[in-house]
Amino acid sequence: MSIQEVDVGETPTELQDGLAVLLCNVKACKLRGVVSQARLLCCSTSDDCIELLAPPTGSVPGDRVTFLNFPGDSDRELQSKQRVWELLQPDLRVDNRGVANYKGCGFEVKGKGLCRAPSLTNCTIK
Repeated sequence: MSIQEVDVGETPTELQDGLAVLLCNVKACKLRGVVSQARLLCCSTSDDCIELLAPPTGSVPGDRVTFLNFPGDSDRELQSKQRVWELLQPDLRVDNRGVANYKGCGFEVKGKGLCRAPSLTNCTIK
């Protein structure tokens, strides 16, 4: 995962020129006629209440997101047939402090802090 700039054309202004947390090693595919090379991570309590995960203050595009207590290098490009997202997603949650977690380990940008939900707590990451 990494921090990237979001510039998505004709979309709500909260997506324009901001930073987002993305799963970047997914195989590129076309969505609505546009090539997608990453998965934008957000959290939600329902279909009506969705927020983008926010990187820590001071993050810049390209910062690597790691998981506290999970050392290692990022995986190679994940093939679409592997269905890795379906295996990972149930263990992705925002805790009661608003921190994004994988199996209880916080999403961290080394030296900058933890990735968080702006206002939601105790919810899923999608």
